[in-house]
Order: sequence, then structure tokens, then C-alpha cells
Amino acid sequence: FDPAFKQLFLFKYDNTRDTHLVLYHEGFHQFLDGIMPAHAPQWFNEGLADYFGASEYVNEDGDEGMRVLPNPWRLRTIKQMIRGNDFLPFETLMNMSQAQMYQPDRAGKNYAQAWSIVYFLAESEGRAHFKYLKSYFKALRKGKTQREAFDASFGKADLEAMTEAWKEFMSNVRG
Repeated sequence: FDPAFKQLFLFKYDNTRDTHLVLYHEGFHQFLDGIMPAHAPQWFNEGLADYFGASEYVNEDGDEGMRVLPNPWRLRTIKQMIRGNDFLPFETLMNMSQAQMYQPDRAGKNYAQAWSIVYFLAESEGRAHFKYLKSYFKALRKGKTQREAFDASFGKADLEAMTEAWKEFMSNVRG
């Protein structure tokens, strides 16, 4: 999605699942661009886009809709990062600029970690940590800066305990 032109561009992959993953990912960027007063922080924008990108359409016994699955493009990377203790502190990742997020030697890892944090917050422990993501989103929607939104939400959390719970949860996610 190109926010400057408000246009969604898509490459058709040989694998339909990959095409859908990119379509849902880019479509989420388009959605978020339309509801945010300013450009969303990169970790949040990419983490959520990767979260929704891995969705699949289901129609089972009259239950129709989208089901979120672990992101197959990110899961292996984040598990390796956790095993190798090669992840960033949440506060560091969540306060990165776009340029920092896209550093050539870490861009793929940053995407994987951003996705995994969103996935953890939305899917673990009966959504026990979802309140932080929700509070962060609300702060951004009110026009708070990236740092202010972090302080108003994750800044109130025990990030050390959250990081340990994230590592445990993500290590056990199956793709």
C-alpha cells in the first residue's frame, strides 16, 4: 500500500496462500492509514499487518469469517531469534523510527519480532495482554506521539515479565 497515493499494489505469487498473505497485509496498511491521525509507528503498522496477513477465510458448518493463523513467513525467524537471544527489548523496538526498523541487517528480524509481539498480545493467555495493545492504539488515535503512546500503555506494564511470557508463548506456537 502506498500511503502517498492511497493505492494498493499487489504482486501475484505462484502460491495463492502467499498472494493472500500479501493482500491481507497490504490491505491492513490501507485500513490503518484511513483511521489514524498520523502515520502509525512502524512496529505497530507492520506487526498488525503481518498478524492479519496470515489470516485465512473459513466457512465451516455455517461459521464463516476470517481465522488468524501464525505467520508462516515470520514464525521460524522469531523462534531462532528467541533461541539465540537475538531479539530487541520491547521498548527499543516499539520506539524505533521507520529508518531504524528497516536497517538492512535487521529488517526481517524486526518484522518478525513486531509480528510476534502483536500475535502474543492478541492470542496468548486468553488475551490477558491485549489491553496494552488496545491502550496503545487508543493513545495513537488521540494523536499521541509514538513515545507518549508507549508510555501510556506498555510503559505501565512489567515488560520483563511480559518478555518472558512472550518468549515462552512464541517458543510453543506451531505453524
